[in-house]
Amino acid sequence: MSNSLATTVYADLADIDTRDKPPVDHRAVNWFAALWQAEKIRRDACHANLLSWIIGLPGGLDPAEAAASVLAYQQGQADLSLSPSLTALLQSVARYPAQQLARMRSSRRRAVAAH
Repeated sequence: MSNSLATTVYADLADIDTRDKPPVDHRAVNWFAALWQAEKIRRDACHANLLSWIIGLPGGLDPAEAAASVLAYQQGQADLSLSPSLTALLQSVARYPAQQLARMRSSRRRAVAAH
């Protein structure tokens, strides 16, 4: 994450009144910032931006969990938001957690084996 973007995002966090809000997942701040920065560079490439972001996630981390964290973080932001297209893609990713994908793969393997 670039220093100026990190400064913008963390300065924004510093201004948030957290008394009545759940704690902020700072990983979500970094993930949001990475997506936000990618959109600033390539605004019309939301699929490529999402793919780059997913590939850059730490190994073993469920992309659906990360996407849900970014969406939750974005909900609390008044001044910073991702494009509607990228937000819709993140919502799609968040709908398919690793456990559900594993069940889908198992069902598909059984169906293929039965034929």
